Amino acid sequence: MSNQLCRGNGEGFEIVDFQFHIPSTNHVDLGSLSTDSNYPTTIALLTLNNLKPGDIVLLSWTFVLNNQGGDEFTHQVWRGDTTIHRSIRGIEGGGEDISITSSQTIDKINSYQCATYRLTGFANNPDINLNGPVNFSAQQLRPKIK
Repeated sequence: MSNQLCRGNGEGFEIVDFQFHIPSTNHVDLGSLSTDSNYPTTIALLTLNNLKPGDIVLLSWTFVLNNQGGDEFTHQVWRGDTTIHRSIRGIEGGGEDISITSSQTIDKINSYQCATYRLTGFANNPDINLNGPVNFSAQQLRPKIK
């Protein structure tokens, strides 16, 4: 990423929109995750309606896993059908181990669009459960023009 992009043409960025998703049921046990990579569990989703070329979307998320079985867990962030972030994480097994996953990614927008972002996950072992709290947020940033 160039300094020009980071500085937004020398004037910085302004927040144009902020969306977040916190499930209505956001307590400890939110259920088991899919074990099929073709049909991952949707953890959270949100939509930004007025994206323009040059916008930057900063996506952030946090969720908790209950590692009852160990193995690997994969989570992805999608814009429509396009994966914009993917992370594979090894998880130790046994007992009631709790693992917090928190991360961020940036999506650079190249066209006018409405975009739905989806946070998904799947595990290689059916004993890995999704726990709350879960949150998923997006800041739409637009370069300030001189």
